[in-house]
Amino acid sequence: MNQNTVKDLREQTKLKLLIMSMSLSVPIIVLVVLYVLNTTILNDSVFVKKSMFGSMPWVPGVVGGLFIVYILAKLFKYIRILKDDEYAKTVAIVKNDERNKFISTSANNMASKIFIYVMCVATLITAFFWTELFLGSLICLIIFIVIKVFVWIVFINKY
Repeated sequence: MNQNTVKDLREQTKLKLLIMSMSLSVPIIVLVVLYVLNTTILNDSVFVKKSMFGSMPWVPGVVGGLFIVYILAKLFKYIRILKDDEYAKTVAIVKNDERNKFISTSANNMASKIFIYVMCVATLITAFFWTELFLGSLICLIIFIVIKVFVWIVFINKY
């Protein structure tokens, strides 16, 4: 294994560790803001007399908790790369393997195609039942397609 590859991996990992450490505060802030909105502003409103999350007030806590667990797992992985030489070499080999890159690229491409089809069907279904959800899903679909086309154009011009 080339020592420069492991060194480059460690340099990238330091930056990722810093970014992920800062991003740990995002789900915590979102949970606090949602809790404050749910317990004070929305419950005191004349128009809204029930919880923002209906019969499932635990949903934001679970989703936020999952984000926090994911971020902590990434932090531990990055710390292990920085501390353990053998683990850093193994990660560098796996990361630079052409077969893994091809599989990852193919899987991401297929997943994005499936996502577009599912969003199209969901957008069509919601058009008949729920206007706000229809507009939200339509905007998400348009943004995703615009990003995909933009990235495609950049790659066509680059390669």
